[in-house]
Amino acid sequence: MREPFDIEIVRLETYPELVRYYEQTCPDRLRTFAPRLIESPRGYWPTKTFAVAAQAAQEQMQQHPPPCSAPAMALVSTTARHYGVPTYYIAPELAEAALRTDLAPELQLADLHWPFPALLLMLPRGCVRHPLEGDAPFIGLCRMPDPAIPATIGYKPSITCVTMMHEANQCPMYHTTQNVNGLTYAGSHGIFSDGSFVSATDTDQQFSRKLWKLGLVLVSIMTARPELIEPGHLLKRIKAIRRGEPPRE
Repeated sequence: MREPFDIEIVRLETYPELVRYYEQTCPDRLRTFAPRLIESPRGYWPTKTFAVAAQAAQEQMQQHPPPCSAPAMALVSTTARHYGVPTYYIAPELAEAALRTDLAPELQLADLHWPFPALLLMLPRGCVRHPLEGDAPFIGLCRMPDPAIPATIGYKPSITCVTMMHEANQCPMYHTTQNVNGLTYAGSHGIFSDGSFVSATDTDQQFSRKLWKLGLVLVSIMTARPELIEPGHLLKRIKAIRRGEPPRE
């Protein structure tokens, strides 16, 4: 007999279905991956896409075997949650410039400076688009190990890049993880990753490489040109509905 969890995963094929299901069954957990109520600027997908991807990854990992990108998504989202899910909306002009930019071939990826060990980059609509599966709404990035999280100490020094294709049926996830000890930017060009529900094709490989490169370039720009970052502002706090819960920003 199949568990109810498996039945739900089979039935929930689209992003709207996932959103409705999670909002009904685990709204508190969704909020842990989207701790701030951010009104997305025009031309961007909402940060809820990341929260839904995080929850879907956690549930998919209960399957045997889990889809290949679910553990990577869970790693990135859990690490980002530790830091309050630092979220950056990438201006369209900056995204276009970053897509045209190459890092120095000899750059040691282990030497990259990060504003946070894990962060969420929200992309303008149409910035990176899979020919069959639509927009990449975000890039989630994290580096390992993270000294602030003891459970990660056993990881090899690595960088993970993830996204979820919420416009496609079954919302496939993509990830790239590279061990970066001694790895240069030039040496990372041959990387790719499968989607969660499909075998890797040339299109998938090109898509994954594009996301990986864009994520690394944006992190480099953020640390080299901090004056380009416009900080957000807290508008108000919303009182918790249940006793013991923290207020929402």
